[in-house]
Amino acid sequence: GFPKFVEMVIGGRLNNMESLAQKWGLTPQDVMISLSPVGGGPNALPFLCGVLRGIKVVMLETFNALEALRLLEKEKVTVLTSVPAILIMLVNHPDFAKYNLSSIRLVVSAGAPISYPTGLELEKKFNCPAMNAYGAIDIGITVSPLPSDSPEGRLLATGKPIGGSIKLVDEKSKEVPRGQIGEVMITGPGSSAGYFKDTETTRQAWSSDGWIKTGDMGKLDEDGNLIIVGRIKDLIIRGGQNVYPIEIENILLPHPKIANVAIVAMPDPVMGEKACAYVAPKPGQTFTFDDMTSYLRQKNIASFKIPERLEILERLPMLPDEEKVDKKTLRQDIANKLKAEGKL
Repeated sequence: GFPKFVEMVIGGRLNNMESLAQKWGLTPQDVMISLSPVGGGPNALPFLCGVLRGIKVVMLETFNALEALRLLEKEKVTVLTSVPAILIMLVNHPDFAKYNLSSIRLVVSAGAPISYPTGLELEKKFNCPAMNAYGAIDIGITVSPLPSDSPEGRLLATGKPIGGSIKLVDEKSKEVPRGQIGEVMITGPGSSAGYFKDTETTRQAWSSDGWIKTGDMGKLDEDGNLIIVGRIKDLIIRGGQNVYPIEIENILLPHPKIANVAIVAMPDPVMGEKACAYVAPKPGQTFTFDDMTSYLRQKNIASFKIPERLEILERLPMLPDEEKVDKKTLRQDIANKLKAEGKL
């Protein structure tokens, strides 16, 4: 979308980071690393927590998985925070086992959630707890588990609020009961004050009583942990049934032939929308439509959630920050292909 300039309230953001540093047990003996763009959300963790705790922060000018592995070993990094794509590239690198990464005591995914199977793989390979943290540049890191939480609490969910509050609302802005899906809304000292010289966008994003509309869909489990199920704009409505792409992506991503996957809506004249899977196979691997459907059926996924088309790409298009897949481009791509095929 059009660039927005976030008015960050420094005192509130530092308060947010102080709460996080306490929750993670960060000390001056820790070493953190920046493997994604400095301006991105995941790097608020090493830079702001680093300032607060006197932590050494290691930077890599341009991401390269092999160079990152060398740096992790050389600098004895203890807390690794990054986005799922980078974490997956690290553990899938053929030389991963050659490096001594025993200094790492915590792996955190920010920017997008890691799936439960992927999180377990990260824990096995790094031999330490892995977990999700939830936030955005607009709101800071607002929700996080404790490293001592159960694997389910750390990987199936994103934890509990840090120094702020969350609520889930329906399309009429009414709070939904626990366990039901709604839009995540957040308030607290770590939140920004709005968008610089953009009162209209600020008005659209903030409620009149100070809650930020995140655009994320989530639910609260029985313990009050937040589970993110996807973005509102990514929701696929197939014949009146809701399909959340992240659910299918999390099931497919651990497949041994898949390097990356994105599920997007494709227009359909009868059902309104159907799901299309874009898959980047691992080098040397071939992934077919039958591979996908049989694998998903083995996982007992509801039949209406199974993608009805598969597109193979060598690499999925990424947003400029290289943190998330550019799903807007993929939705346009499949729409163009359907038109060219005379199906729309």
